[in-house]
Amino acid sequence: MLWGRLSPPEQFLSGGTISGQVDGDLQNDGDSVINLSNLVAEYSGKPGNTFSFFAPFGQSPKISYSGLVSNFFGFAEDPNTATAKSNFGFRLETAPNLLNGATVGNFSTSQFSIFFPFGVNQREAEVFNSERWQLSEVKTVPEPGTIAGLSLLGLSLLAAKKRHRVAKKV
Repeated sequence: MLWGRLSPPEQFLSGGTISGQVDGDLQNDGDSVINLSNLVAEYSGKPGNTFSFFAPFGQSPKISYSGLVSNFFGFAEDPNTATAKSNFGFRLETAPNLLNGATVGNFSTSQFSIFFPFGVNQREAEVFNSERWQLSEVKTVPEPGTIAGLSLLGLSLLAAKKRHRVAKKV
């Protein structure tokens, strides 16, 4: 599991940050992470909105430890709808001279299109700054049910081994 955070708090002019976690597969280069899933993120400038949906089409979402390779959207509601709707979300993309590299606001989304927020007080956007990006691995802790299951399996194997020893002695 990976966790990404834009910091320091001055990421956007309002002082808001996007933070959260996402699962992904670390590539052989030790930097790029692809096959992103299980997004849970939020924007401090609008508490109570959790981003948990990716864009329904386009390039595969990806991020990197260095911040040099990032391209993904996160939305509060499922964007895969037949008709366009307003959907609070964000996009992080690294590309040379990209003015809206980090954008948060009310996008217009559908299963066929994504339109960026536009207008006064509709969005925050700025050039993505990889120096303010942090990504770190979070070690996952096994679920209690998994621990119980493994413990039961271990005890069963020990009991079977003990029965086997007793059977040999008789």
